[in-house]
Amino acid sequence: MRLYRNTISRFGLVALLSALPALMHADPRPLDAWGKQVLAQKNYPGAIKYFSAAMKADPRDAAAYCGIAYSYIGLHDLKHAIKYMEYSLRLDPGNHGLRVYLAGIYQDYGNQYYKLGDKIHAQEWWDKALAVNPGNARLAAYVAQTQVPAAAPMTLAAAPAAPSPAPKVATLSAPRINPWILGGTVVTLGAILIFLF
Repeated sequence: MRLYRNTISRFGLVALLSALPALMHADPRPLDAWGKQVLAQKNYPGAIKYFSAAMKADPRDAAAYCGIAYSYIGLHDLKHAIKYMEYSLRLDPGNHGLRVYLAGIYQDYGNQYYKLGDKIHAQEWWDKALAVNPGNARLAAYVAQTQVPAAAPMTLAAAPAAPSPAPKVATLSAPRINPWILGGTVVTLGAILIFLF
């Protein structure tokens, strides 16, 4: 009977040790820090790689999405930058700097439409800017002055400038110990210790 119990406990320990890598959670903070360093050096594709790795390590890491957005801004790809900024703000609505920056982009689109004489689409972009940053009193006063009477509901027009093609986001393995290799090593050592004793 003792042999049967010993086999079950050995099996349970081996199963627990083999599940260890799946239970480990990667920390995105070092990847975010490396991404910021690379972004400061204006290596935008490299920064996107690090921030993408951080995003994969923790899909709710707002700093990773924000870093990707700023990297796309450096690449002059506002279409992708706006997408990542909006998602970062959904994850972290308290990021005031990002909120002001995104509202500024929306306001610029509205200004471009206004210069083209398209007051309706300009109004839509300005309204979107005020929705993101309602504290912009100067824009709110200007929008109130140039208020266009609402005709029929329209969809929000696309940005006037055509975005450049986006680079492919490459994955980057983090420069740390792979949890699967660590788990395999722990399982092997655990199995050797179990069968020796």
